[in-house]
Amino acid sequence: MPTSRFQSTVLFPLALLLFSEVVWGASTDCVKTAEYAECGAKGISFQRAAQATPSNVLPPERRELLERVTTLNRLAETMRSAGRYAESEPLYRQALDLCRDLDSQGPNAGVILNNLAELYRLQGRLDDADLLYRQALARLELTLGAQHPFVATVLNNWAELMRLRGQHERAADSCRKALALLEKSLGAEHPQVAGVLNNLAEVYRAQGHYQKAEPLYESALKIQKQSLGEADPATATTLNNLGLLYFQLGEYQRSESFLRRSLALREKVLGKNHPEVATSFNNLAELLRTWKAGVSPEPLYRRALAIWESTLGPDHPRFALGLGNLAAFYVTDGRTKEALRLLRRALAIRERALGAEHPDVAASLTVLGQTLRSAGKSTEVEPLLTRAVAIREKVLGPGHPDVARSLSALAAVYADRGKNEEAQSLLRRSLSILEDTLPALHPETIECRAQLATVLRRNHQKASAAATVMTSVRE
Repeated sequence: MPTSRFQSTVLFPLALLLFSEVVWGASTDCVKTAEYAECGAKGISFQRAAQATPSNVLPPERRELLERVTTLNRLAETMRSAGRYAESEPLYRQALDLCRDLDSQGPNAGVILNNLAELYRLQGRLDDADLLYRQALARLELTLGAQHPFVATVLNNWAELMRLRGQHERAADSCRKALALLEKSLGAEHPQVAGVLNNLAEVYRAQGHYQKAEPLYESALKIQKQSLGEADPATATTLNNLGLLYFQLGEYQRSESFLRRSLALREKVLGKNHPEVATSFNNLAELLRTWKAGVSPEPLYRRALAIWESTLGPDHPRFALGLGNLAAFYVTDGRTKEALRLLRRALAIRERALGAEHPDVAASLTVLGQTLRSAGKSTEVEPLLTRAVAIREKVLGPGHPDVARSLSALAAVYADRGKNEEAQSLLRRSLSILEDTLPALHPETIECRAQLATVLRRNHQKASAAATVMTSVRE
């Protein structure tokens, strides 16, 4: 199972800005259209309503109220972007309370609900986020109409939550609905359409449906080049994600080409010390670690870490991701003691920043457990992996592929101890999950079958082991 992570980027608005033209007694028809402005930080587009009605039409007390809500929303977004989630939530909550006085029947509460849902998604509070997305969607459909681009925004963001939960078909359906709305309201060549094409491709890539993902990325890239030009962060994002796709297809030269193009573009447009530049360094390092045995990826990992530390701080989840990936390299380089130190540090950062039951905490627990096992420290491993399984089952659901990954890791520990029956039970469950969520010939599915076959042979079930292996061959 994979022990490190690339950093892909999801495009399209992860946040909405407020309507500035809310008017006493005004029909919502005045806010049926929107003007879009690109925000470069992550290739994310922020929406703002068109100035259909002058703000001075608002009574002074309501204009002041709107300004307070807008300030709180922007400050909350700033805190969220910096990874200061605990400080972000009360600001959103204050903004939401003020929205009830500002426009109890208007769209602004829907905007804040969407933005707060995004925070909860990042924190791993997926049930809370799901509820708020539903509420935001209902409010915006009621006040703006079901065809408004802001409705597409929430559908798109909700799809990312579904993808995280392993609900890939639901995620793809939500993306397709968002895509249809945007093509109808903005036209098929609009950059927001490209953003959703990218995100739908990300869903397919997560499923292992690489042949479905590739043309969507290519269509997104074509639209972005035509509408935004080569020198745009959104174009860099799609280049990055295409690079990750080709890595997973084993086309390493093409992968390197796209990742380097993305890096060069990000350095040009965003500057050499931007967090997304660090993302490109991290991804190139992961490619080199896998592909070019004679080239050390360590300088790239360290460059990524230096940027993330200086721009986001040493307690940010992205910095933890970089530590984990550098640790994975140290393991392959035989520097297990250094790797364990970094993995423990990454786990501590994630627990502080995200909470003890976040999926990324479970990922850190899994990798730390696997590394301890390889170092022969088996007594520490089982509690870590058991905790990882429990977190992932609770937060992501029992049928998520990440649950299967932790189950397989725990099964390996049981097999080491000669507990073949327990290992076999976990691996059968893991394989069932992977077969339900990934293509039959996905590398992880094949690897799980091979792991199960090994345990069956140890348990003197040679016929069953052979049948398990043959299943992969036939498919």
